[in-house]
Amino acid sequence: MNRDDPALETRHWIGILAERFPSGIVIVDAAGVVQLANATAHHHLRSTTPEALQVAVREVVDALEDGVRLELPARGDRHGLVVERISGEGDGALLVLNDVHELDAADQDLLLANRMRGLEELYRAMAHDLKSPLQAIVLNIDLLRERTRAEPLEDDLQEDVEKYLDVIHGEISRLGRSIQSLLSQAGAATRRERRIDVRRIQREVATLMEPLARRKSIRLRTSAPRESVLVMGNRDRLKQALLNLAVNAIEAMGRHGSLEFDVSVQNGEVRLEVRDDGPGIPEELEGRVFETHFTTKSAGTGIGLGVARSIGRGHGGDLELLRREPRGTTARLRLPLAG
Repeated sequence: MNRDDPALETRHWIGILAERFPSGIVIVDAAGVVQLANATAHHHLRSTTPEALQVAVREVVDALEDGVRLELPARGDRHGLVVERISGEGDGALLVLNDVHELDAADQDLLLANRMRGLEELYRAMAHDLKSPLQAIVLNIDLLRERTRAEPLEDDLQEDVEKYLDVIHGEISRLGRSIQSLLSQAGAATRRERRIDVRRIQREVATLMEPLARRKSIRLRTSAPRESVLVMGNRDRLKQALLNLAVNAIEAMGRHGSLEFDVSVQNGEVRLEVRDDGPGIPEELEGRVFETHFTTKSAGTGIGLGVARSIGRGHGGDLELLRREPRGTTARLRLPLAG
């Protein structure tokens, strides 16, 4: 570049700017001769030589005539293009070329972003409205606990009441923490890293599932090592993932069957498995089970498995579904073992 020639230096910097621009850029003079074109323009017009580019640009300029916007249909291996013409002070012009598909994708991204902002406001409003009734429920649970302790029930019944009240209180507290995350704009996926014994999560989820399993005549079993099995992560989120898998398994089985929770350590990773002996996943649907809102249940939302996998991956692990023989499914949540 000749730094003594201001025109050449300006052209140099314009060329650098054009190459960094995501759209195709072509500058033509008054005679329609190409003065500058970036690599994206060459790609859109499928031109590999300056001569081929000049021919393609001439066709575009002729088609534009006095217009400022032109849509070119797909041709051969070229996608449809949208060409906009910006006229300069002289008779030259700047042509901006964009792939129709890319423009559509950008419009969809903008629409999705607007919807997400709307949902965020909706979630925050709902979270705010739920705080008061949750606080009232917790207060009444505490009053009920005080009443049963002041006037004890029969031993077995008193023990069951205490256990169920503990479960209800714990789940409402967990819901309250999720709501607080929404109100603080941290989002439900915010993680507070702690060392967690996943055996405790297993026991709590099994206790939560016990009444539903009993009502549906489903046998519930748990197995875990005697020593602690530690991972790093957010306890509430991991519990939600395992709970989603358990609920999904019970709903898949209908009435009767067996539900197994297993915790193990293999090859330096923790495995939380939920095994059912339901009908299993049809082979033709295996590729869709993690899709958001995909469900085969009439009253299902289709987000449980996707959320569980997202939580697993957010903790450095993953979720996989395995066939069991002769029937049933194993949902295996794999997590890194805490060092």
